[in-house]
Amino acid sequence: MMRRPNFFILIICIIGLSCNVLYGEELKGFDTNLVIGHLVESGQTLKFKEETFSLYEVNETTLLPIETLLTIGVKFDQIGDTLVFSRLGKEETLAEIVPYSGTEVDVRLGEQPILIGYIPTYHIKVEKTIMIPVETLGVLYDLTATSDGYRLEEPVYSEANYLKILNGSIVNCSAYPIYFDYIDMYWDGENFIDLYMKNQVLPPRCEKKIEIQPTIEGKAVIYLNTYIETIQDFQMPSPESYGQRPIPLYNGYMKVKRIKALEKIFPKFKVTAKINYKVGQFENGEEVELWRSEKGQYHVILDEKGKKVTVPLGSITIIGDNGQWLREATQKELEDYVNLKDYESQTEYLLWTDLLRQRTYAFKGEKNQWELVKVMKCSTGKDKSLTPSGHFEIEYKVPYFGMEKGYRCKNASVIFRDYMYHSILFDKTGEYVKSGLYQLGSRVSHGCIRLSEEDSGWIYKNIPEKTKVYIE
Repeated sequence: MMRRPNFFILIICIIGLSCNVLYGEELKGFDTNLVIGHLVESGQTLKFKEETFSLYEVNETTLLPIETLLTIGVKFDQIGDTLVFSRLGKEETLAEIVPYSGTEVDVRLGEQPILIGYIPTYHIKVEKTIMIPVETLGVLYDLTATSDGYRLEEPVYSEANYLKILNGSIVNCSAYPIYFDYIDMYWDGENFIDLYMKNQVLPPRCEKKIEIQPTIEGKAVIYLNTYIETIQDFQMPSPESYGQRPIPLYNGYMKVKRIKALEKIFPKFKVTAKINYKVGQFENGEEVELWRSEKGQYHVILDEKGKKVTVPLGSITIIGDNGQWLREATQKELEDYVNLKDYESQTEYLLWTDLLRQRTYAFKGEKNQWELVKVMKCSTGKDKSLTPSGHFEIEYKVPYFGMEKGYRCKNASVIFRDYMYHSILFDKTGEYVKSGLYQLGSRVSHGCIRLSEEDSGWIYKNIPEKTKVYIE
């Protein structure tokens, strides 16, 4: 009697990012143009017979270039959209292959279906080649982990490939009906989700279309691959044994994707200037980014690589800034931004001034675990007296300054040269507001970051020296 096909869902919560990286977004498949990291040599090697091959790494995932596969005796065929890799036959000869070499290159997720033996695998794109998880070699060879990498040996026996995953279908390659269970693996942005399909049967030389689900239990998902769990009640190796749950790799992808989305919410503030005459490496009429201006003495501009260059006072004309109205950021967006950007501080506090929104945010915690504790309206420098952007620290504090000039600014926390957080301007006695209270939220200062008396006092009292300051 033929068994009735059925299925059930099992959600496997492996590990997630510390925040929901898909906040406010839908899963629409992987962006294969998104750079998810940079390739490095792992320091491990793969040994096969008398040869040793380098292994590579990205996001804690060990990878093998396809060139190495072809060198050790593997061939590939194109079947529909799928690249199928298998061992060379006895009468087939090795091709002449130039070994891959290269590091610090961009890495992207690949989109073409790949089959190693009977196991479908993800892969990454690097320059002009592709790489697969080294564990997938265990499908074709005997693979053993060693203290310095892996050792590869000819298999004692080979399993017959009764079922294959090809071009979106499960194919019965045998002359007999096959009873089997399989797993459709999905990714929901934080965890793997396994959709178990039990008690399936395929007649000889027939195939079953894999039905990809856009959502599971109301949650958007991305389909990854399909794996055979059992054949005729014989348990097949798990996807994990072939490196098919690369948690750090997918978390790295989602982190980069979330950062890209957050960078649209928090665009970089920029003031553009035009060079008036040839000065140093800059040509007449060239547009540059202004970083800061030293009062009546010189300007500091940025070259195309972001290097700071000092130029004479009259050598540029300020064109303007990219100021725009932006909605208030949510607590989650703010915390995601500083945590995913790996912002850190020597103290339990961190300050971030948003130049476009004219807000200063205070966080408490540690790297990757910052929590927002205070939002403060502020005023930073005008175009001609810019507040410099970058990473600074609270260097020292003074209770007040400016009396010799006819005013008093309170609660000064110095971050760089004479740039500091301080209160709005009071009269010399410090009792009456002189200016700045109703200008908070606008760029009107001479370069310092003005705050209300209450907020500047909070920073002065609570934020210790050596606290990291990010101004963007």
